[in-house]
Amino acid sequence: MRYYLSRYQLWDTNCRGKMASGSCIFGISDLPDLLKQPHLVAHKLYIDFEPAAFFCGLKEIRSRERKPLKLDVKPYKEIPQVELSMGIPFENLSHPLWLF
Repeated sequence: MRYYLSRYQLWDTNCRGKMASGSCIFGISDLPDLLKQPHLVAHKLYIDFEPAAFFCGLKEIRSRERKPLKLDVKPYKEIPQVELSMGIPFENLSHPLWLF
């Protein structure tokens, strides 16, 4: 996983929904993988394409509000900007190339 944690987006043939402008529009078959991602937002889910994906995803999010999953902070903690703000020297960064 790269440093870009805010948005989960597919640009390749791993899409099980449909491709539009080179980017995946997630469908119901993408949902199991989508719900395992650490990203904050999924790009793109359209209500007029396989609306079940949208509503099943929403149902899972509501369920997680009541029973949160344990958060794995490691992917976030290893972002170079986070490590630098914690005082870790550049030469000791977990992923220094993510800065370029």
